[in-house]
This record gives sequence, C-alpha cells and structure tokens, in this order.
Amino acid sequence: MSKARISVAVLVVGLAAAAFFGRHLRALRDASVADDLMDRAQALLTAAPEDAPSLADLRTTDARKLCERAEATSPSPRGRALIELARALDALSLGALDRAQRSLTLAKPALGELALVAVVQAEISRDAHEISEARNVIEHSLQLTKNDARALLLASDLAREAGAGDQALSFAERAVASQPRAAVAYERLGLAHELLGNVPEARADFEKASTLDRRSSTALLHLGRVLRDLGQTRAALLSFRAAAERDPKAAEAWLGSGLCRIDLGDRIGARADFEDALARAETAAEPQLALGDLDVAEGNLASALTRYRRGLELDKTSAAGWVKLGNTLMRLHAGDQAVLAFRSALTQSPDLAQAHNGLGAALLAEGRAPAAEIEFGMAANLDPRDPNPWRNLAVLRKQSGDQQGAASALAEANARGEKMELASLTASGRSAERAIKP
Repeated sequence: MSKARISVAVLVVGLAAAAFFGRHLRALRDASVADDLMDRAQALLTAAPEDAPSLADLRTTDARKLCERAEATSPSPRGRALIELARALDALSLGALDRAQRSLTLAKPALGELALVAVVQAEISRDAHEISEARNVIEHSLQLTKNDARALLLASDLAREAGAGDQALSFAERAVASQPRAAVAYERLGLAHELLGNVPEARADFEKASTLDRRSSTALLHLGRVLRDLGQTRAALLSFRAAAERDPKAAEAWLGSGLCRIDLGDRIGARADFEDALARAETAAEPQLALGDLDVAEGNLASALTRYRRGLELDKTSAAGWVKLGNTLMRLHAGDQAVLAFRSALTQSPDLAQAHNGLGAALLAEGRAPAAEIEFGMAANLDPRDPNPWRNLAVLRKQSGDQQGAASALAEANARGEKMELASLTASGRSAERAIKP
C-alpha cells in the first residue's frame, strides 16, 4: 500500500474515532446536564415542610418543566418517573384520585425508594376513605425512613382522626425533632395536645407555629379557636383578625371573628363578619349556618330556615346543619319535618347526642312517646354532661302521669347544670348562636 493510501486510511480512522469520542463526550455531557435538571426537580418535589408545608405547596409545575428539559436532553426512566410523580401530586390536589393513582403507579418502579411516593400513596388512600391502607403504607414507610417529616405528619393526622391522641402526639414530636423550624410540625403537635386535653400546651404550640411562619394563617386560626374555648374572647378575636390580615381570603378567619363578636354581644359586627365569610366562600355551608344561628338568636325563624336549607344544599353531610334545621322546624311546630331533619343528622353522625335528643323531642311532639324515650336515653348515654335529654324525659314522664319519674329526671338535669340547648323542648334559643365552631 502506498504511503498516500496509508495516510488517507489513518486520517479516516482518526476522523471516525474523533466522531465516536465526540458523540460519547456529548452523550456524557447531555447525561450530566439531564442528571442536574432531574436533581433540581427532585429537590423541588421533596422540599422540606418548612419550605412547603403541604403537598399542594410543592412546586410541581417547575419540577415537571425541569424534567421535560432533561428528557429532551437525555431520556431516562428517572426523568419520566419524576414527571409522573409531579402529575400525581397535581391530580391529588384537584381530587382526581384515579388519575393520581395512575401517574403514581408509573412513577413507582424508578422512584420507589422516595418517602414522598409512600406519602402520596397514603394520601390517595386516605382521600378514598381507605384508612387502613393509608396507615399500612405510612407504617411501612416509617420503618424504612424513620424520620421523614411528611410521613410523620401524615401519621400524626391519621392517628388523631382515629382518636389516638398519644400516638398522634408521638408522631408530631418526632416531626418537630426532624424539622424544628417547620410551623406545620408545631401545628400537628398542638392539635395532638388539644385532643389529649392539654390546652395550655396546645396554645403554646400554635403560638410557636404562628411565629415560625408569618405568612400562614392556619396556626392563628387554631390559636383563636383554643383561646375562645378558654374563654379568652378578646385574645381570640385578635388572633382571628390577624389570620384575616395574613390571608384575607380565609373564610374561617371571618367566621371565627364573628363568633367572638357574638360572645362579646356584638351581633351587628358578627353579621358583617359572617357576610364577609360568605363572600369569600360562597360554596361553603358554614357561613350560611352561622347566619342562620344569628337569625335564630334574633327570633327571625323564617330567615334561619332559609339559611339552614341553603347551607345543607351546599353540604348535605353537615350533621350540625341538620340538627339546626330540625331545631328551627320544631320551633315552627313542624314536628314531622323535624323528624326527617334529625334522622338525616343521624345518618351522617349516628353517635351525635344532640341529634338523638332532637329526634326524641320531635317524636314526642308527634305523640310517639315510647320512641321518644328511647332517643332521650341514647342522648343521655352519649353525652352524660348534657341536661337536655333529662329535661325532655321529665316532660315526657310528666305528660304520661309519672310524677315521680319526672321529678327524678328533672333532678338529673339540674345536677348537670347549663349547656348549649341545641335540641330541647325547653330551648329558648339564647345559646343558639354558639352552635358553630370554626
């Protein structure tokens, strides 16, 4: 072979090798760029509760865009999985549980080690009312990642919803230890303390949360509720007003403010606050129910009836709303309709003492004394502190000629003192405005 041909062959081989190594270097560079983009996306999706208190606060759109750039640069299973995880979070925030589950299922093979995947799965199960499955998922996740703050917060929520205050407190304490600057962790701690009856501790927790995150109104709403329950009405009012300043769209803040104004005797101010709450949450039942309570307190039963019915059109699951409607129907001497209202309340909350008491009152008004006595007995057992079932039993027994039984029931009522009269034949309405709590 001539020298010229050899030179040409060497040049061709050199060019091919250079092209090969060039492509390899570009691939390595593209993979590195894609990895960096995916790392940034994953950091957004796994942001700490201090920076993103809830799953809805995660920057899913930004994360998805970063992953789409990564996929355009260097496609990978991880990039596609992160995109699906972002989609699952978006769907979950919209309540589209089936869509969220499909996206999460696609994300799991490449991201199964992420604690966030387990949290999202548990939230999907929780929203679908599959509570046992949600607990199992979180329990398994915490065995693998013992100090993941989001898993601990959700575990605390699930325990609290089940009435397990000690467990809720334990999980919340671990969340605080894991994220000592996260306001949401102190909120969970306060809710657990409140469930356990540790009100001073709950107050301190909510105050701490409100200072850690001066943008959020949630801790101030909790604080206002606790202060109101403690009888510190003016302090509660200030807390609710501060919450409204932080988030003017928070209807709960205006509701709480209105309730405090009622406690202070300012019904005009309360009505203005409830109207503000309604303007901010036109599809929520609570403002309508609160305005109905004011109407009852002012003796405007027809308007109250309209308000309660509007509220129940918005939320048919409100057991308190059905009780309020039943009470108003009783005062309007519509006992047959009241029976239906109280039965609707019991459909939503079978152990609601006030609903059993109200149903008993309505049945007695309809002349069905034996059935009424059963309901009064159930109400008395469900809430031993409430004097109203005993008062109604006294009325029933007196009507049936059992003077001794009536006297005994009245003595039981007097031993229990005063309580809000949600459903009673003897109710005057003087406490009806305190029926809703935010």
